[in-house]
Amino acid sequence: MCCRPTRFVPTGRLKTPRDSQAGNHSCRWPGPDRRRDGSTSPYAGQRGIVRSGEPDLELYRQYGQPTAGHTATLLSNGMVLVTGGGTYPPFATAAELYDPATGTWMITGSPIAPHRVDATATLLPNGKVLVAGGSDGNDELSSAELYDPSTATWSATGDMTTPRSVHSATVLPDGDVLVAGGFVDSLTITATAEIYHTATGQWTATGSLTDARYSHTATLLPNSTVLVACGYNGGALASAELYDPASGTWTATGSLAEARSLHAATLLANGQALAVGGFGTEGVSLASAELYQPVIGTWITSPAQLRNARHGHSAVQLLDGRVLIAAGFEIIGDTGTHPAGAEDFVTRRVR
Repeated sequence: MCCRPTRFVPTGRLKTPRDSQAGNHSCRWPGPDRRRDGSTSPYAGQRGIVRSGEPDLELYRQYGQPTAGHTATLLSNGMVLVTGGGTYPPFATAAELYDPATGTWMITGSPIAPHRVDATATLLPNGKVLVAGGSDGNDELSSAELYDPSTATWSATGDMTTPRSVHSATVLPDGDVLVAGGFVDSLTITATAEIYHTATGQWTATGSLTDARYSHTATLLPNSTVLVACGYNGGALASAELYDPASGTWTATGSLAEARSLHAATLLANGQALAVGGFGTEGVSLASAELYQPVIGTWITSPAQLRNARHGHSAVQLLDGRVLIAAGFEIIGDTGTHPAGAEDFVTRRVR
């Protein structure tokens, strides 16, 4: 008896679109050639089309711009916290909650750093969410803050040792958080990693990645190691590596069949890690998904594909086993659009 992904299906709509007002703004592009020099995105000011009858999660506005770089975190109560992201400038200032039971969204609190994109958000053992790093559109951030679902409030915590964006963050078995890779400034990709100590709210350095990368994913596996997959460094990467919390070191593991960055990953109930979507080597968004087999250290291609190719999106496993795929951006050829809706990655038990 095994589990395999079978399909993607649409779901509800965000209350507040994570994009900017109409106009020809310079864009912090959610792809590998993000516009850090102030140049204008080729899709700024582009008019989008709302597809009638589809559940349009933050899809298009009259002058659609890339809507990505947000975070999505499953809370202990089954709700999903979405915060940050948007375009440059300005970024989304509100945080939102998604209710899987009703498929609806609601605004919750205001983060201390109102303009934060390409940060990480991690659920801690105490139920709070750690939001760390990112960018304000000009510089990488070292600041971090905590969201408390019980009070819907935000509070400051210790700063990271290194400012970084488009990095990864993973809660470890002991409750601390591993942060790895990312941009440290507009020109430098880092292999460094550090640990957030939940008990003290402080950070310390740990072993560096084998390969510097950003826009990668990091997933805690059942054996307590952390799987870092793909990302970008001069091109989309297909490589993956494992972090051992006991030794603080990294080792290589099997590579994916398809190089990708700005994809999303999550651990499934069967112990496999799902890597889905992303920005590929041909300069287009991907609809494909791959599954990592921890026992043998290899990947297999999933028979299910996204309904809409996308990158810069998020993937969160819900309490019922479904995976919520939200937002992102789609590039096919010379055309860029917002994906037509959110999707549920459905797993079905097969006998």
